[in-house]
Amino acid sequence: MLSRILVFIFLIYPLLSFSQKDINLNDLELEDIEVPSLSDLEILERDLSPKFYAPSNEIVFEEKGGIHEKLPKPNYLEKSKTLEEEITWRENILPSKNEPYYLYFSMGYGNISYTGSLPTTNNPALDFDLLGIYWPKFNRNFMVGMVLGLTMDELNIGESSTIVSQPTASLSMNYFLGQNIGSGVFARLDLGFGMVATLADEPDAYILDYKLGGSMLIGTGYAFALSQENRLLINLSYKKMLQTFNNSFNGSDAYILSGGLLF
Repeated sequence: MLSRILVFIFLIYPLLSFSQKDINLNDLELEDIEVPSLSDLEILERDLSPKFYAPSNEIVFEEKGGIHEKLPKPNYLEKSKTLEEEITWRENILPSKNEPYYLYFSMGYGNISYTGSLPTTNNPALDFDLLGIYWPKFNRNFMVGMVLGLTMDELNIGESSTIVSQPTASLSMNYFLGQNIGSGVFARLDLGFGMVATLADEPDAYILDYKLGGSMLIGTGYAFALSQENRLLINLSYKKMLQTFNNSFNGSDAYILSGGLLF
Protein backbone atom coordinates (compact mmCIF):
# COMPACT_ATOMS: atom_id res chain seq x y z
CA MET A 1 0.00 0.00 0.00
CA LEU A 2 2.79 2.39 0.91
CA SER A 3 4.57 1.68 -2.36
CA ARG A 4 1.46 2.61 -4.37
CA ILE A 5 1.14 5.94 -2.56
CA LEU A 6 4.77 6.75 -3.26
CA VAL A 7 4.41 5.96 -6.98
CA PHE A 8 1.30 8.22 -7.20
CA ILE A 9 3.10 11.16 -5.52
CA PHE A 10 6.08 10.66 -7.83
CA LEU A 11 3.84 10.98 -10.92
CA ILE A 12 1.75 13.92 -9.71
CA TYR A 13 4.51 16.09 -8.29
CA PRO A 14 5.89 17.43 -11.66
CA LEU A 15 2.39 18.56 -12.73
CA LEU A 16 1.77 20.34 -9.48
CA SER A 17 5.11 22.11 -9.53
CA PHE A 18 4.62 23.29 -13.16
CA SER A 19 1.15 24.70 -12.46
CA GLN A 20 2.56 26.82 -9.59
CA LYS A 21 5.30 28.32 -11.74
CA ASP A 22 4.85 32.00 -12.84
CA ILE A 23 5.24 32.73 -16.54
CA ASN A 24 7.33 35.76 -17.39
CA LEU A 25 5.88 37.52 -20.45
CA ASN A 26 9.27 39.08 -21.16
CA ASP A 27 10.62 35.62 -21.92
CA LEU A 28 8.16 35.18 -24.83
CA GLU A 29 9.45 35.91 -28.32
CA LEU A 30 7.27 38.24 -30.45
CA GLU A 31 7.99 36.29 -33.59
CA ASP A 32 5.91 33.45 -32.15
CA ILE A 33 2.74 35.69 -32.17
CA GLU A 34 1.04 36.63 -35.48
CA VAL A 35 -0.27 40.20 -35.25
CA PRO A 36 -3.19 40.86 -37.72
CA SER A 37 -2.71 43.69 -40.23
CA LEU A 38 -4.90 46.81 -40.35
CA SER A 39 -6.67 45.66 -43.53
CA ASP A 40 -7.59 42.38 -41.86
CA LEU A 41 -8.96 44.28 -38.88
CA GLU A 42 -11.12 46.40 -41.22
CA ILE A 43 -12.55 43.27 -42.82
CA LEU A 44 -13.34 41.82 -39.40
CA GLU A 45 -15.00 45.06 -38.34
CA ARG A 46 -17.05 45.20 -41.56
CA ASP A 47 -18.20 41.62 -41.12
CA LEU A 48 -19.60 42.52 -37.70
CA SER A 49 -21.73 45.37 -39.08
CA PRO A 50 -25.31 44.53 -40.23
CA LYS A 51 -25.86 44.08 -43.98
CA PHE A 52 -28.94 45.16 -45.89
CA TYR A 53 -29.71 43.23 -49.07
CA ALA A 54 -31.81 44.62 -51.92
CA PRO A 55 -34.60 42.37 -53.24
CA SER A 56 -33.35 40.64 -56.37
CA ASN A 57 -33.44 37.17 -57.86
CA GLU A 58 -29.64 36.93 -58.03
CA ILE A 59 -27.69 39.24 -55.80
CA VAL A 60 -23.98 38.51 -55.69
CA PHE A 61 -21.73 39.98 -52.99
CA GLU A 62 -18.01 39.74 -53.56
CA GLU A 63 -15.63 40.15 -50.66
CA LYS A 64 -11.85 40.10 -50.63
CA GLY A 65 -10.50 36.72 -51.45
CA GLY A 66 -13.08 36.08 -54.20
CA ILE A 67 -15.87 34.88 -51.92
CA HIS A 68 -19.29 35.00 -53.59
CA GLU A 69 -22.56 34.92 -51.72
CA LYS A 70 -25.96 34.48 -53.40
CA LEU A 71 -29.18 35.36 -51.67
CA PRO A 72 -32.71 34.48 -52.86
CA LYS A 73 -35.22 37.24 -53.53
CA PRO A 74 -37.40 37.80 -50.47
CA ASN A 75 -41.11 37.22 -51.03
CA TYR A 76 -43.38 39.82 -49.50
CA LEU A 77 -46.95 38.63 -49.06
CA GLU A 78 -49.41 41.21 -50.37
CA LYS A 79 -52.56 41.85 -48.49
CA SER A 80 -55.40 40.24 -50.41
CA LYS A 81 -57.96 42.73 -51.74
CA THR A 82 -61.68 42.31 -51.32
CA LEU A 83 -63.80 42.06 -54.48
CA GLU A 84 -65.05 45.62 -54.04
CA GLU A 85 -61.50 46.94 -53.60
CA GLU A 86 -60.31 44.98 -56.65
CA ILE A 87 -63.09 46.44 -58.85
CA THR A 88 -62.40 49.97 -57.62
CA TRP A 89 -58.67 49.54 -58.19
CA ARG A 90 -59.15 48.28 -61.75
CA GLU A 91 -61.57 51.10 -62.61
CA ASN A 92 -59.11 53.69 -61.36
CA ILE A 93 -56.29 52.54 -63.65
CA LEU A 94 -58.47 52.11 -66.79
CA PRO A 95 -59.51 55.03 -69.03
CA SER A 96 -63.20 54.24 -68.33
CA LYS A 97 -65.35 51.76 -66.45
CA ASN A 98 -66.03 48.25 -67.69
CA GLU A 99 -69.79 48.20 -68.21
CA PRO A 100 -72.10 45.17 -68.38
CA TYR A 101 -73.57 46.70 -71.57
CA TYR A 102 -73.10 49.85 -73.69
CA LEU A 103 -75.41 52.23 -75.58
CA TYR A 104 -74.24 54.01 -78.71
CA PHE A 105 -75.33 56.95 -80.87
CA SER A 106 -73.48 58.65 -83.73
CA MET A 107 -73.92 61.25 -86.46
CA GLY A 108 -71.77 61.67 -89.56
CA TYR A 109 -71.38 63.35 -92.90
CA GLY A 110 -70.00 62.14 -96.23
CA ASN A 111 -70.70 61.34 -99.88
CA ILE A 112 -73.02 58.72 -101.31
CA SER A 113 -73.31 57.32 -104.83
CA TYR A 114 -75.93 55.01 -106.32
CA THR A 115 -75.83 52.07 -108.68
CA GLY A 116 -78.74 50.73 -110.67
CA SER A 117 -81.86 52.72 -111.30
CA LEU A 118 -80.82 55.86 -109.36
CA PRO A 119 -78.45 58.48 -110.85
CA THR A 120 -74.78 57.73 -110.06
CA THR A 121 -73.76 61.30 -109.19
CA ASN A 122 -72.08 61.82 -105.79
CA ASN A 123 -74.35 63.51 -103.28
CA PRO A 124 -73.68 64.80 -99.75
CA ALA A 125 -75.28 62.54 -97.17
CA LEU A 126 -76.02 62.36 -93.48
CA ASP A 127 -75.55 59.09 -91.62
CA PHE A 128 -76.93 58.23 -88.21
CA ASP A 129 -76.56 55.36 -85.78
CA LEU A 130 -79.93 55.97 -84.15
CA LEU A 131 -79.43 53.43 -81.40
CA GLY A 132 -76.87 50.77 -80.72
CA ILE A 133 -76.68 48.36 -77.83
CA TYR A 134 -73.52 46.33 -77.21
CA TRP A 135 -72.33 43.67 -74.80
CA PRO A 136 -68.70 42.86 -73.95
CA LYS A 137 -67.62 39.41 -75.09
CA PHE A 138 -64.52 37.20 -74.58
CA ASN A 139 -62.46 40.04 -73.12
CA ARG A 140 -62.71 43.72 -72.30
CA ASN A 141 -61.59 44.83 -75.79
CA PHE A 142 -64.38 43.29 -77.89
CA MET A 143 -68.10 44.09 -77.97
CA VAL A 144 -70.97 42.86 -80.11
CA GLY A 145 -74.51 44.13 -80.48
CA MET A 146 -77.26 45.51 -82.68
CA VAL A 147 -77.38 48.91 -84.39
CA LEU A 148 -80.25 50.75 -86.06
CA GLY A 149 -78.89 53.10 -88.74
CA LEU A 150 -80.19 55.64 -91.21
CA THR A 151 -78.57 57.24 -94.27
CA MET A 152 -80.20 60.32 -95.80
CA ASP A 153 -79.44 62.54 -98.77
CA GLU A 154 -81.20 64.84 -101.21
CA LEU A 155 -81.68 63.44 -104.70
CA ASN A 156 -82.23 65.80 -107.62
CA ILE A 157 -83.95 64.46 -110.74
CA GLY A 158 -84.50 67.06 -113.40
CA GLU A 159 -86.21 70.00 -111.78
CA SER A 160 -87.47 67.92 -108.86
CA SER A 161 -85.76 66.94 -105.61
CA THR A 162 -86.57 64.45 -102.90
CA ILE A 163 -85.07 63.02 -99.72
CA VAL A 164 -83.76 59.45 -99.96
CA SER A 165 -83.81 57.69 -96.59
CA GLN A 166 -82.31 54.21 -96.25
CA PRO A 167 -82.73 52.63 -92.78
CA THR A 168 -80.71 49.58 -91.71
CA ALA A 169 -80.62 47.04 -88.87
CA SER A 170 -77.26 45.32 -88.40
CA LEU A 171 -75.24 43.02 -86.24
CA SER A 172 -72.28 45.15 -85.17
CA MET A 173 -68.85 44.12 -83.84
CA ASN A 174 -66.12 46.40 -82.51
CA TYR A 175 -62.59 45.54 -81.42
CA PHE A 176 -60.50 48.09 -79.48
CA LEU A 177 -56.72 48.00 -79.40
CA GLY A 178 -56.49 50.15 -76.27
CA GLN A 179 -56.72 49.15 -72.61
CA ASN A 180 -60.43 48.35 -72.71
CA ILE A 181 -63.65 49.06 -74.60
CA GLY A 182 -63.83 52.72 -75.56
CA SER A 183 -60.08 53.44 -75.69
CA GLY A 184 -57.54 53.59 -78.50
CA VAL A 185 -57.71 52.55 -82.13
CA PHE A 186 -60.63 50.30 -83.04
CA ALA A 187 -62.08 48.39 -85.99
CA ARG A 188 -65.78 47.97 -86.75
CA LEU A 189 -67.78 45.55 -88.90
CA ASP A 190 -71.56 45.65 -89.40
CA LEU A 191 -73.61 43.09 -91.33
CA GLY A 192 -77.36 43.37 -91.71
CA PHE A 193 -80.24 44.35 -93.94
CA GLY A 194 -82.07 47.54 -94.86
CA MET A 195 -84.32 49.31 -97.30
CA VAL A 196 -82.53 50.08 -100.57
CA ALA A 197 -83.81 52.95 -102.75
CA THR A 198 -84.94 52.21 -106.30
CA LEU A 199 -86.28 54.55 -108.96
CA ALA A 200 -88.90 53.66 -111.57
CA ASP A 201 -89.22 55.88 -114.64
CA GLU A 202 -92.93 55.93 -115.44
CA PRO A 203 -94.35 57.82 -118.43
CA ASP A 204 -95.89 60.52 -116.27
CA ALA A 205 -93.58 60.52 -113.22
CA TYR A 206 -90.56 59.12 -111.42
CA ILE A 207 -91.51 56.73 -108.65
CA LEU A 208 -89.10 56.35 -105.71
CA ASP A 209 -89.47 52.99 -104.01
CA TYR A 210 -87.59 50.88 -101.46
CA LYS A 211 -86.73 47.19 -101.58
CA LEU A 212 -85.32 44.99 -98.84
CA GLY A 213 -81.62 44.30 -99.34
CA GLY A 214 -78.36 43.67 -97.56
CA SER A 215 -76.07 46.18 -95.87
CA MET A 216 -72.44 46.16 -94.77
CA LEU A 217 -70.24 48.66 -92.96
CA ILE A 218 -66.47 48.51 -92.53
CA GLY A 219 -64.82 51.17 -90.43
CA THR A 220 -61.97 52.20 -88.21
CA GLY A 221 -61.34 55.06 -85.86
CA TYR A 222 -60.08 56.24 -82.52
CA ALA A 223 -61.85 56.30 -79.14
CA PHE A 224 -61.03 58.10 -75.93
CA ALA A 225 -62.76 58.52 -72.60
CA LEU A 226 -64.63 61.70 -71.77
CA SER A 227 -65.34 60.41 -68.27
CA GLN A 228 -65.54 57.09 -66.45
CA GLU A 229 -68.89 56.33 -68.15
CA ASN A 230 -68.76 58.27 -71.44
CA ARG A 231 -66.51 57.74 -74.46
CA LEU A 232 -66.16 59.59 -77.77
CA LEU A 233 -65.61 57.50 -80.94
CA ILE A 234 -64.35 59.09 -84.17
CA ASN A 235 -65.21 56.83 -87.15
CA LEU A 236 -64.20 56.67 -90.81
CA SER A 237 -66.54 54.18 -92.48
CA TYR A 238 -67.48 52.66 -95.80
CA LYS A 239 -71.12 51.65 -96.02
CA LYS A 240 -72.59 49.60 -98.85
CA MET A 241 -76.19 48.61 -99.55
CA LEU A 242 -77.25 46.17 -102.25
CA GLN A 243 -80.43 44.47 -103.47
CA THR A 244 -81.69 42.75 -106.59
CA PHE A 245 -85.13 43.26 -108.08
CA ASN A 246 -86.31 41.97 -111.46
CA ASN A 247 -82.77 40.71 -112.12
CA SER A 248 -81.31 44.21 -111.74
CA PHE A 249 -78.89 45.41 -109.08
CA ASN A 250 -79.61 48.51 -107.04
CA GLY A 251 -77.53 49.86 -104.24
CA SER A 252 -75.42 52.64 -102.81
CA ASP A 253 -71.86 53.28 -101.63
CA ALA A 254 -71.17 55.84 -98.91
CA TYR A 255 -68.00 57.15 -97.26
CA ILE A 256 -68.81 58.67 -93.88
CA LEU A 257 -66.83 60.54 -91.23
CA SER A 258 -68.76 60.47 -87.97
CA GLY A 259 -68.55 61.03 -84.26
CA GLY A 260 -70.31 58.81 -81.74
CA LEU A 261 -70.98 58.64 -78.03
CA LEU A 262 -70.61 55.31 -76.23
CA PHE A 263 -72.04 55.26 -72.74
